[in-house]
Amino acid sequence: MTLTIHLNNDLIAQLREKALSKHLPTEELAAKLLSNAITQLDQTESKSAQNQRRLALIHKSTSAPLSRAEQAELDSLQSALDRQLDAVDEQLLDTLNDMQQAMKEISPS
Repeated sequence: MTLTIHLNNDLIAQLREKALSKHLPTEELAAKLLSNAITQLDQTESKSAQNQRRLALIHKSTSAPLSRAEQAELDSLQSALDRQLDAVDEQLLDTLNDMQQAMKEISPS
């Protein structure tokens, strides 16, 4: 199946430049980028639905006890969120360390 997408000249130039640097045909890189974008959208939608369910269970737990199944589901959803945040925390700590190193280089003690 073929799909035609109209892009502005600046975006076409950027896409061609990236494709050239990766030694790929422009169309192949465009297809990969679109595929990756769709995957990210799907993941974002899934995470959003999971977070909504997690929040609903937390809200319910404030007014009534959760069943064992609901508590297990909440625990699982919370663990998944914790793992996601751990990765973000690592990135932030790396950035902080880089900034601290840069500050030491600017004004050594």
